[in-house]
Formats: sequence, C-alpha cells, structure tokens
Amino acid sequence: MKVFSIVIVFLLSLHLSTAFLVPRASLSLHFRQTGQSSLYATLTEVLEKISPLGPLRVILVPPGASSILEATVDSSLWGTKINTTPSGKTLLTASLPDKSFELHLDVNIATTATLGKSPKTGGPVVKILDSADAALITLLPAKSKSEQFEDLLTKYGSKIKLDT
Repeated sequence: MKVFSIVIVFLLSLHLSTAFLVPRASLSLHFRQTGQSSLYATLTEVLEKISPLGPLRVILVPPGASSILEATVDSSLWGTKINTTPSGKTLLTASLPDKSFELHLDVNIATTATLGKSPKTGGPVVKILDSADAALITLLPAKSKSEQFEDLLTKYGSKIKLDT
C-alpha cells in the first residue's frame, strides 16, 4: 500500500508540474485517485457543462422549508465568474447579461454535484450539495435535452466532487 501511495504522490506531483502545459479545457472534469475513483471538477465547470441543457428550472428550498424559490432561466445565455466578497466568501455567480437572473453559490460550501433522474418529474436533475449532502440548489435541465443529459451522465457519472 505504501508503494502505491508513493506512486500516486509522484504521479500527482508530475501532473501538477506539467499542468501548465495542458490547455485548460482538457483539464475539466477529470479523474483523480484518492483511495477510490472519484470525479472532480470545479463548480464553474459543472455549471458550464449543463448550461446548454436549458432552459433550466432553478429551485432553492431553504432550511426549514418555510418557502421555495423557483425560476426558469435560459442558461445558454448566462455567464459565470468567481468573486470574493468583502467578508471573504468566494462566490460563483451565474447571471444573464441583463442581470434579470443571478445565482450566487459559495464555492467553499458546495462540495458535491449529483446528476440523475428526478423521481418527481422523470426528467434530468442536478443537485449541488454541501458537506452534509444537503441540497443547496436543484437544477432541472429541459426534458427535451434528456438525451444530451444522459450523455453527460454516462461520461461523468452520477456524483462529482467539487474542487474549489
């Protein structure tokens, strides 16, 4: 086991030392060994992969479920950017150019993205989860884009660990 760990550390350091030679697009959504095979990506990469599958239904159910916020957005038009707030939080913002829709997610709180089929609608569903596997936000791609979503699900699997 110790030899395996040393080989993994060597390969990881080799990967990190040569990463600047690899175009950014080829680095997105990649496998990294961490004791078990897990898919890693940034939150930005996940949202960029699903943005063509819109319009997206965006659902937010806050703790306590005293309210629910739902909105539909043409996600193919949104842009994404990372900002640090004055309080030090690092937020991913996905917004339309006219600012009629803005989604802000704390990249340090979002730890996992799951892809699957909604038991309620039968269509595609993406959930962004925190470290306790509580849903921060639910995204429902268009049912008409189910085939493209299935391609993503086949390629990347149902669970993606989020890197910051």
